[in-house]
Amino acid sequence: MQLHFPWSSRRIDPEQLNRVTRGGTLVPAVPGRLLTRANTVLSRSLYRVRVFPLAAVPLAQRTAVLRNLLRAWAPFADSDYRVVRHGDQALAFAWDRAGGPASVPDTALPEGLLHEPMPQSGVRVVAGLDGYEGQVWQAGWPVATRWWPAPPQAEEWQLFLRSLAPAMAEGVPAEPPPPAPAVWRAQPWAATQSIDDLGSGGSRLERIAVMATAACLVALAAGLARGAWGAWQERESLRALATQSRAAAAPVVAARERALALRGTSDALSRELTAVQPLEVLEHLARALPATGVLLKEFELTGLKLRLGLELSGDVQRSAIIKALQAGGWFIEVVEQRELLGRPWSAFELSLASAAPPLKVVAAAEPAAAANPGANRGPASGQIRP
Repeated sequence: MQLHFPWSSRRIDPEQLNRVTRGGTLVPAVPGRLLTRANTVLSRSLYRVRVFPLAAVPLAQRTAVLRNLLRAWAPFADSDYRVVRHGDQALAFAWDRAGGPASVPDTALPEGLLHEPMPQSGVRVVAGLDGYEGQVWQAGWPVATRWWPAPPQAEEWQLFLRSLAPAMAEGVPAEPPPPAPAVWRAQPWAATQSIDDLGSGGSRLERIAVMATAACLVALAAGLARGAWGAWQERESLRALATQSRAAAAPVVAARERALALRGTSDALSRELTAVQPLEVLEHLARALPATGVLLKEFELTGLKLRLGLELSGDVQRSAIIKALQAGGWFIEVVEQRELLGRPWSAFELSLASAAPPLKVVAAAEPAAAANPGANRGPASGQIRP
């Protein structure tokens, strides 16, 4: 995907755009001053951002794999997407299609695509429409972002740093940089695709291939029509040779087809045996977390990455939950997230050390009641439900 050069776009005032802010409120632009075709932008508080690495996926399969990854991610009940392709990575923006005003057009863009990008590597905090976004850029490409409704404090910034991969965190300052106002562009800094665009790419390629083949056949037919008797004899000779070659190669082709079929079956069995089983993860959670005071509200498993939403009673400490999750040895890199977008529970992001759980699980001890040890907390408060 070809990125636009940062200096090739005019700058504009954000009030020249229709803006959808936090809570789905549509703020119309000043009449008569709309400059762009996609003149409606979504504030950062309304959408999620994720970077998908695709280097390990064969080039011919990347579009299909990316489409499946977006559908598996699906951070909202009715998610809409915009995707920027760049080399071996894809930058995805997702928002709730039903969460904004009905008048928002399909051409609406995330506000991050209209902010002036960083041309090189660096870190910044951008003041957007209704909040602040921390960004990590590497070689002119965003690799990690985080949104806060107010300028991030030191503790929030440290949580953001702990969520970064080691290669991303290198060179990132320990303290948040001072926020800077966004520089708005009249056009997005990169071309985007919707999930429908990703689904139709194959059919376009097929049509191009069919038209190219048809053109070659027409040219061949015209050349043969102009041939003489000698050319006709040569054609017949080549046709007979081709028939003999196909007959000789038929056993080899049949053996190759059988081998490819067996390889597909083997790959499917291998993926099934090595994939993480959600039921095993839920069983491990039930053993590791306290028996009472914890209610599972959100469960998102992507590969070896897990995101949990836990509703905790007053006597359960978040630090105790992190310790309990790490005790079994299967859950690692446990980080509490603060970007809940109004949800009344705690979010944790963690990694699985392997595709299968360890043989032994250390069960967490019952938390001590903070205010009233004799209070009846009820058996239902400790259930782990998806």
